[in-house]
Amino acid sequence: MQYAELKRQAGKRTYENFIVLHGHLKRYRDDIQLHQVDKVYIDGFLEYMKAVTGQRGKFSDETIRYYKRNLVTVLNFAVNGAVKNIKTWTA
Repeated sequence: MQYAELKRQAGKRTYENFIVLHGHLKRYRDDIQLHQVDKVYIDGFLEYMKAVTGQRGKFSDETIRYYKRNLVTVLNFAVNGAVKNIKTWTA
C-alpha cells in the first residue's frame, strides 16, 4: 500500500486507524492480499476478533464493530481507487 497517498487522502486519524487494523489483519492471517478478501475472510476475521485477547482482555462488541467499520472503509478506498497497488497490499 502506498501509505503516504492513503494518509493524504484519508486524513491522519483514519490513516492511524488503518495502521492499527492492518496489525490485527496481519495477526489474523498475514498471507492474504487485499484483492483476495471476501465474505469468508471477513467473517473469519470477525470471529478471530471475538476470540483474541487484547491488552485489556477480550474485545467488546463495540470494538469489534469499530474494526469492522475500518475494514469496510479500507475496502471502499480500494474500490474507489485510493489504494493504487491493491495487489501489493498484503495483510
